[in-house]
Amino acid sequence: MRALLLALTTLTVASSASAQTQISLGSRFGCGLSEEGTVKCWGRCDDGQCGSEGGNAPSPRPVPGLDQVTQIEVGFAFACALRNDGTVWCWGDNGYLQLGVDDVEERTEPGAVPGLSDVAQIAVGGFHGCARRNDGQVLCWGSNRHGELGAPESVEKRAAARVVPRVGRVTELWSGQYNACVKNRRGQVRCWGDSSYTQSGTRRRNRRAPPTRLRNTGEVASMSIASNHGCLVTAGGELRCWGSNIYGAEGGVEPTFSAPQRITELSNVSAFSTRSENMCAVSEGRVHCWGVNRTHHLFVPTEEMGQVVIHPSAVPGLTDATDVSVGWSAQCARRQAGGWVCWGRNADGAVGVGSREATIATPTPLPW
Repeated sequence: MRALLLALTTLTVASSASAQTQISLGSRFGCGLSEEGTVKCWGRCDDGQCGSEGGNAPSPRPVPGLDQVTQIEVGFAFACALRNDGTVWCWGDNGYLQLGVDDVEERTEPGAVPGLSDVAQIAVGGFHGCARRNDGQVLCWGSNRHGELGAPESVEKRAAARVVPRVGRVTELWSGQYNACVKNRRGQVRCWGDSSYTQSGTRRRNRRAPPTRLRNTGEVASMSIASNHGCLVTAGGELRCWGSNIYGAEGGVEPTFSAPQRITELSNVSAFSTRSENMCAVSEGRVHCWGVNRTHHLFVPTEEMGQVVIHPSAVPGLTDATDVSVGWSAQCARRQAGGWVCWGRNADGAVGVGSREATIATPTPLPW
């Protein structure tokens, strides 16, 4: 059975092979992490998400005062960075207190999230953030409209980072737009938050699901979660997806899956990323993308822009990719020789390659 699911979170693997070790893409903006531990952002900057004063940035612009960073994650219009001292620093939109500060004022300058220390990993959703500490506990803050904070409380949002119960000692953490998932030391995956399309593993639709065990995962190597679905890569290179299956089902099967289903068209998958409408996977160096073909950036000659592409389509000219990052507007891939190339809808400079063209139709090197 094949389940090709439509389009949130970015999966990256750090390396010292190039100046940019990690890229995370949000809504019309993105941020990158250099091997020196500094951060640059580009694209739409009107909510402070570029981390600096000034208008939109068509090419990467440094985030002042931020160094010794080991991980960067971006949400819809905000960003967070993990520093090597275990603290978390966020900036941009704060409408849902996702900066960890108890007001709704946007901020262009990174500020430390209160109460977070000894953090080993961060994961940012559309309007919330989560952090995994070295002791295996996970704490979340920000929007709770869909139960993203994983706690039995009805508040719409919360600045204070608090522990998510009933998930065990966590070794890996991922966030979707309205939910989050973890893998604990037993290898079990548990998800919580919005499960309107069973994307948090519930057998029935649930808009505020508590931590729920996800079945049929196999040995999980990595994961990426979107607004209505999620996909994981197993240790054996299989790609399995669950949640919304509105497009891409073969032979008229159910529209949603509460447990991961294998995507049989791809094998030996080494990296995967998804956001709202699109997804891309790396298989044996080739990048394959599918989803909504806005401005034809999926490299498939559909008759109308916005038509859905349900079969993975290879990106021309990319045969040496090692990683991929998908945003709401743009896609980027890391090449084995070093450096990233990006393409897609370029509104507000979202692709980051220094051009103001509406669409970047071919993979173009990201300047640094």
